[in-house]
Amino acid sequence: MLNAIHIELPQSIFNRLQQVAKQHERSIPDTVDVLLAQVESMPSFEDEVERELAALATFPDEVLRLLAQNPIPQAYQEELAALNDKAQRVGNLSLDEEERQDYLLDYYQKAVLRRSYCLEILRRHGHDLRELLKLPIPAMI
Repeated sequence: MLNAIHIELPQSIFNRLQQVAKQHERSIPDTVDVLLAQVESMPSFEDEVERELAALATFPDEVLRLLAQNPIPQAYQEELAALNDKAQRVGNLSLDEEERQDYLLDYYQKAVLRRSYCLEILRRHGHDLRELLKLPIPAMI
């Protein structure tokens, strides 16, 4: 049984969907079905984060301090800043650039969460956090 629905998508998303369908020689409905199946089979962000945070609680304080000091590599910060700048200046990014920007943003968000959790564990263990709470110079993001 087929159900018809009307979905309004931004042109960029429709173009991406059409491009993926064409690459895999599928119809758009079949492509959506495959994409939904992939999403359903992926562990949720919450599950992944919970596992990582639980593991962090077992790390020695020295490791937690290192993770809190270096949440995201400088090269990633610079690349993300450049992509964000290009998106603002030009108005759009290529498909590959959008995917890379999404990856870097996800990495950054997880790094911020990881750093915060490491700081909280260190605080509970009685450590002075003043040095760790200073912003890096220069802050890229």
